[in-house]
Amino acid sequence: MATRPGALNRVQRLLSYEVLSSSEWSFGQPFVPTSYEQIEEQDLDLKCQALAAYVTEVKPYPFPRSEQGVRAQAMNRGIQAGVPLAEAFCLIREFRA
Repeated sequence: MATRPGALNRVQRLLSYEVLSSSEWSFGQPFVPTSYEQIEEQDLDLKCQALAAYVTEVKPYPFPRSEQGVRAQAMNRGIQAGVPLAEAFCLIREFRA
C-alpha cells in the first residue's frame, strides 16, 4: 500500500531487487536489471554476514545463496556496471517532478 500510486504517496522511485536462487528460477519473466549501485567490499561482507543468519536459506557452494555465490554475483553485476562490485535492481516506477 505504501508504494501504490496516489495522492498521499511520496515514493518517487520504486526498485525491485534480486534474490539469488529465487529471481533466476522464476517461471515468469527473468530478473532483468535496469539499475546498478556500486558497493564496497565492506558492504558485501555485511551482506554475507546478514545472509549467514538465515541458516535454512544458505547452502554450500555452488548454491547461489552460498557466500561464494553472493560474492560471485556482486562481481558479475560489477562487471556489467563497469565497477568492481555492484548490486542490481529493476526499476518498477519513477516519478520525476
